[in-house]
Amino acid sequence: QLSAEQDYDLAMRNLGSIYITFLNDPLKAIEYYQKIVAQKPDHMLAHFGLGNTFLKSNQIKAALLEYQKALKLNPDHIPSYISLGNIQLFHLRRIDQARKTYEVAILKQPKNAEIHRNLGIIYSQMNKNPDKAIFHFQESIRLAPEQLGVGKIYSTIQALSGQS
Repeated sequence: QLSAEQDYDLAMRNLGSIYITFLNDPLKAIEYYQKIVAQKPDHMLAHFGLGNTFLKSNQIKAALLEYQKALKLNPDHIPSYISLGNIQLFHLRRIDQARKTYEVAILKQPKNAEIHRNLGIIYSQMNKNPDKAIFHFQESIRLAPEQLGVGKIYSTIQALSGQS
């Protein structure tokens, strides 16, 4: 049985999620998440929801800050690591920061195909250690053989195999 306070938080999070996911209204979604954070600054899932909403509305730096807040509140929240790493890698092109973020996450969740794929991308871009890139790409395929873009991953592994 949820308390009235928990019901309220859940309702606000659900409304935020509905506004961003189905109604494509990020400003309204942000409003609902911020209502939670105003009352409970340590509400990790509200910060994560804000991060997702800011990211979807292309407010990259605001999203980055919200994912960092979420991780400070819950250092084991893998979706926050993935989202933070994705911003660092794909939006800000901070490859070394993204590598560090994903490496922390992979220690916490070693069977996550997305993290392995992204580490493969990073190591292949760094051109320093093709064996690490190949390892992470192979792990990604092993863990999620039906993932989108698996053919490109196989091609990348073949190209990298010629380098190692």
